[in-house]
Amino acid sequence: MSTTAESAGNWLKDKNPSADEVSVMLSKLTSRIENWTGDEEQIQGSIDAADVLQSYLDAKASPELPDEAAVNAQLDTSELIPEGKPVELSPEEKLVKFNALKQKLAGSTLK
Repeated sequence: MSTTAESAGNWLKDKNPSADEVSVMLSKLTSRIENWTGDEEQIQGSIDAADVLQSYLDAKASPELPDEAAVNAQLDTSELIPEGKPVELSPEEKLVKFNALKQKLAGSTLK
């Protein structure tokens, strides 16, 4: 395959390659482009061909549709635990708990 956008398009149309075959060709072109040390105009055909092949792969890649069970799934909004009465702490108890937590956090690596 010569390396121009037109010939890349013709190759895709004529050969109808698999996505793996296109990926292999794209990998070869990418390697050629990355290793090129000559004039940029001479490698432009490879760059154009790589763009065509990448566009082809991008167009073929479609997001997978969720299975029917996932589409019909219902969100569980039930309570995880039964409602309970909140624990009431005196101001002194709150201060003791707060200081204990501060001390614990000061000793941890999360600062």
